[in-house]
Amino acid sequence: MADAVLKHRGWAMSVEAFDRSCPNPITTNADGLVRFVQTGQGLNVQLSRYFRSRYEVVSRYTVVNPAADTKLVSKRTEEALLGAGRYLNGHRIKLQSYLGYRWYQGRMDPTAPRTAWTLMFQVEFGI
Repeated sequence: MADAVLKHRGWAMSVEAFDRSCPNPITTNADGLVRFVQTGQGLNVQLSRYFRSRYEVVSRYTVVNPAADTKLVSKRTEEALLGAGRYLNGHRIKLQSYLGYRWYQGRMDPTAPRTAWTLMFQVEFGI
């Protein structure tokens, strides 16, 4: 895993890259149930802009590519999110919301299996 953050005049960019391997990623337990460890590569990129009014806008893109040995149980997954946040009481409380879409195997078709819309609302408390 490697990650980096760059901040400059209200702009922030975060990048995370993952690469995971396992000698035997797919196993079967005593009951015959298949279990697996997610192997492959992933990338998460986020770009945000913070304004003096204490509002923030955020965009995020994530992709996970399974390794060849787990493609039977795991599919290429992509997700894009747009969000907004507001800081209260300095940076002690943050309200934020995201709207996103997740798709598989490069198919952005909303009728495709397992595609999904995501709506999240979050409250963070700092110390």
